[in-house]
Amino acid sequence: MISRCAKTLTVVFAISAITPAVASTYCSEASAPSCASRYGPFDDEDDFERCKRQMDSYKSEVESYSECQRSAAEDEQRKIQEANRQIEEAAQENTKAISEFNEAVETFNRRARGY
Repeated sequence: MISRCAKTLTVVFAISAITPAVASTYCSEASAPSCASRYGPFDDEDDFERCKRQMDSYKSEVESYSECQRSAAEDEQRKIQEANRQIEEAAQENTKAISEFNEAVETFNRRARGY
């Protein structure tokens, strides 16, 4: 006879097969222009305008970096949601397999007892 301990049968599921890969998106971080951290006033109007253009460019780079990071995070969130769905599906299949096994054990045990 097969022991009732068979009801504790567990199925090992390799989560690593569906774990999302590390973020593949590379976002280029912006660097502040050196003119922004200098001491003292600007040398002249041209120096001011040049630094202002660099600061405008820096602002645009920071916005692009921020958008890239947000997009990469959303991509990773979608991958995690898909992995969670696959894990749930696998857990349901495992539960079904264990139930079917337990039913087969009960049928076998009834037959073994002569019923």
